Amino acid sequence: MDPRNTSREYPRCGYVVETQEEQIFECSRCGLKMGRHKVTSINIRRRYLEGKRREKRRARRRGFPHSNEPEETTRVELWVGVA
Repeated sequence: MDPRNTSREYPRCGYVVETQEEQIFECSRCGLKMGRHKVTSINIRRRYLEGKRREKRRARRRGFPHSNEPEETTRVELWVGVA
């Protein structure tokens, strides 16, 4: 997970402020008003969960390895029951 801007990004609208010196976030775009540490923890959790979703999608795409010649055990299994 990339930790950049987790303390400066508003979790509701995604706007990133240049500097954040106050303890309370107040977004001029979406109106979110929340403590700085809570905003950071929300952003870290969201990014972590997005990373997990990406991993699952990537794993589903991989599927079974491809090969031109099936292994011997696979070849035997494929011909079982064929007359």
